[in-house]
Order: sequence, then C-alpha cells, then structure tokens
Amino acid sequence: MNRVYVVKADLNAAGVKTTLPMFSELASQKTDVIIDLSEVEFIDGSGIGALAFIYKRLRSVGCDVKLINVRDRPLSVLKRLGLTNLLLSASSITRAVDGSVYRSNNASSDL
Repeated sequence: MNRVYVVKADLNAAGVKTTLPMFSELASQKTDVIIDLSEVEFIDGSGIGALAFIYKRLRSVGCDVKLINVRDRPLSVLKRLGLTNLLLSASSITRAVDGSVYRSNNASSDL
C-alpha cells in the first residue's frame, strides 16, 4: 500500500516545521510514500534535509519515496544537487503507483 502526502507549504525553514512531523509519522509506517509537491514553489536546505530524512528512513526498511507534480524551481534545485536519481519522480499518482517514473500540507491519504 502507498501513502500519499500533499505538501501544502514551501519546503523552507518555516514550512518544514509543519511538514517534518508528518514525514516522521509516514516514515514510521514502513510503507512506500508518494509526496505531492504541486503546491511547493520554493525549496531550500531545510526542505532538502526533510526529504533526505524521509528517504533515508524509508530506504533503510526497503520502502520507496516518490515525488510527484514537482514544479520547475524545486525540480531545478533537486537536479542541481543530484537528488533526482535518488528520489524517484513521476508526473501523477497513477504513474507513481504503477512505476512509470519519468522525471523529476498536511493531508495524507491511502491510495
């Protein structure tokens, strides 16, 4: 089963304060996670750290993290840092669930 989390704030120092508790909860559930970044226009070091946190926690138990709907600015930062190869990205929930990966707050729901 996949869990979906829609980030409702930019992933900067202020936004991570509200996002990190949900990332912690998702990581503790030991299931694949799809993170929808459609509402994220900006990401900084705090946001990268939050994504690294959930990635490391889930990968350590054999689960995946997929990003969907990544806007241009955050995608540019992820590419510049070489993180698009680690954080699988897809254009939609359907593609993320079926594995059709092609590129790369506070409500979560089961798929």
